[in-house]
Amino acid sequence: MKTIVAISERGRLVGTYEPPPPGQEASASILPGKGQKLHELEVDEALLARGREKELLRVLKRRFRLK
Repeated sequence: MKTIVAISERGRLVGTYEPPPPGQEASASILPGKGQKLHELEVDEALLARGREKELLRVLKRRFRLK
């Protein structure tokens, strides 16, 4: 399982970020702006594989009730 951080604004998904594993320093991160919400979700690593982006987005949108 890996953690995904997502930002939504007015019920729409704006962006996602996959933090580095524990023990590694992050070179960047994301912060919500005014009117945005930060969501964290643990997902199966298989969803993070190349070519499964649509399925990952579907899971994020369904979990947080986003458009």
